[in-house]
Amino acid sequence: MRISENSMIQDYLKNLEEVRERWFDWNSQVSSGKKLRKPSDGPSESSRLVRIRDEFSRINQYMRNLSRADSKLALADSTLNSVRNLTIQASEKASFALTGTTSQTGREAIALELRGILENLEALASTSQDGLYIFSGSRVDAPPLDDSGGSYVYQGDDRVPEIEIAPGERVQVSVTGGEIFTNPAGDVMNSLRRLIDHLEAGDIDQARLAFGELQQGGKAIDGARFKVSKGITQVENARTRLQDRLQNLTQEVSSLEDADMAEAISRMVQAETALNASLQAGARLRQGNLFDFLG
Repeated sequence: MRISENSMIQDYLKNLEEVRERWFDWNSQVSSGKKLRKPSDGPSESSRLVRIRDEFSRINQYMRNLSRADSKLALADSTLNSVRNLTIQASEKASFALTGTTSQTGREAIALELRGILENLEALASTSQDGLYIFSGSRVDAPPLDDSGGSYVYQGDDRVPEIEIAPGERVQVSVTGGEIFTNPAGDVMNSLRRLIDHLEAGDIDQARLAFGELQQGGKAIDGARFKVSKGITQVENARTRLQDRLQNLTQEVSSLEDADMAEAISRMVQAETALNASLQAGARLRQGNLFDFLG
């Protein structure tokens, strides 16, 4: 066989393999809908996809953190609302007890009602989630208030638990019991206890002083509620930003990874036409000396 014939056959087989690979690549894109099947299909795109998937993982962790923060803030918010409602009830009852038309018997009856409110406030102060007290600062394993000495004392600390909800962003998920229940600017628990004691004793002047402190305590609670409300808003804003980022990343993944189906089908048909033409050329070639070359 002449060298030119050998060269022609080798060129044909090389060309056939190239055409077959092109057809296989486009056919794979059509069947899978993906233009990247392995890193070598697009090294820079594949590298970017790895970084995107790492960011996906981090964002998903932040989304889980947001859910935790949501749960804790929602409990703090609902509890503080209940606390504030009780202090409003206590103020309304105390205001009636301190009028000149209320008898001592009436004041004692109101004092009994106020004692029930105080007990409810004690229970709310000890609100917990998953066995951890939410108003004890970082000392979550101990109830926030102790009244063994005859007055309420906050036994937590001022380190409010935080959760990281976005890169470089943390949110406080509660407030301390010292801010809410024993705030020096308005000591709800001790002022209410003194109010009860003075009403039972008939000491109206001292009861009025305690009543004024109780009202100041209500303002302190409102301040704590505002802090929690800000935390809820912070979580909502962070979630919106992360969801937007996830959407953008998803679109980028699609642009990097997904095949243009119209183009892929067109290219597949072209490659299939070229492959059939090559096979037909090979059939004609076999009529010559191909078998001699192979055998």
